[in-house]
Amino acid sequence: MGCFCRRVYKKKIIAAYNRNFCKIKISLENAEHYSWGTAKDSCHLLKSKRLSVILERMNPEASEIIHCHQNSQQVFYVLSGIADFEMDDKVEKLLANQCINVSPEKLHHISNSHLEDLKFIVVSEPFIQEDRIEFLNYSPELIEHIKTLNLVW
Repeated sequence: MGCFCRRVYKKKIIAAYNRNFCKIKISLENAEHYSWGTAKDSCHLLKSKRLSVILERMNPEASEIIHCHQNSQQVFYVLSGIADFEMDDKVEKLLANQCINVSPEKLHHISNSHLEDLKFIVVSEPFIQEDRIEFLNYSPELIEHIKTLNLVW
């Protein structure tokens, strides 16, 4: 009787452990995939309320819209290719095995102006869903009109 109780108790501990941690190995075959813009493929390696890890692949000449996140900080880590990363009106070239950190509320965007695919990992904390604010591109000659509209409103 005592042996049976220990076995049942041990199974409950293992079940609780499995519920709280990774249940399966994540691979490209079983990860949640999605597409955005002109990017080739993206997949969630981890997706929780507190942390997001995404593997992304961008086509040559692909770019995202300049944006910021209200609360999330991000790390972009390049696996292969060359990333053009704009932040604070400066463009940094990130090569394989290089990364950049983006604080909340920092305007930024990543693009691939090169001939080969760009593959990178984005780690976001907390998860960025509904945290993103996108900014439409504008040309310098429109700045005066925008200032005038702001005064009128």
